[in-house]
Amino acid sequence: MCGIIGIVSQEYISSKEIIKALKRLEYRGYDSVGYALNDGTIEKDTGQISLFLEKMKDKKFKTGIAHTRWATHGGVSKENAHPHSDCSNNIMIVHNGIIENYLDIKDELLKKGHVFRSETDSEVIAHYFEEKLKNTDIKKAISDFMKEARGTFAVLMIKKGENKIYVFKRDSPLVLGIGEKKFYLSSDIYGFSDKTDKAIFFNDNEFAIVGE
Repeated sequence: MCGIIGIVSQEYISSKEIIKALKRLEYRGYDSVGYALNDGTIEKDTGQISLFLEKMKDKKFKTGIAHTRWATHGGVSKENAHPHSDCSNNIMIVHNGIIENYLDIKDELLKKGHVFRSETDSEVIAHYFEEKLKNTDIKKAISDFMKEARGTFAVLMIKKGENKIYVFKRDSPLVLGIGEKKFYLSSDIYGFSDKTDKAIFFNDNEFAIVGE
């Protein structure tokens, strides 16, 4: 079990805000933590969220995703911590769930020259979209992934330079919070219940594009 958070803001906010929201989900996992911003920043480490929060550099952002992990595929290491990215560090994802056929997907991507940095099932998601988006649009790529992937997933995906989060899920919890000039995405409503009480729960096999 893992916890994921996403924020899309109309105004620049502190990167510490997304980690503070993530800390509210610490019960879902606490062996590693990390975040990614739409300027391409990725910071992650092993250990508790509170220690990560103390030493992290404060950055301003409008769109970001974050993750707290309880290890399943792959041991506890900085490389296996989320977020994961594609070969070009243009696509960044956080994932809660288990991709049962990730080795099959990974083998196909390795044949096409993709280089993996972790032992996780989750990293294949970023590389899958890197490959798919060479020849198709994002909506078709998400639809194809949801047909091909076996298992459970709630995924938040961002692309460098875009102020939006791509969201898709199956059999893993995910909820959208609607705040003033902000959208929140979380594994649990508690991740943003201190900010807003307006929430929409995603159904299985739904996907959305949240933001501009």
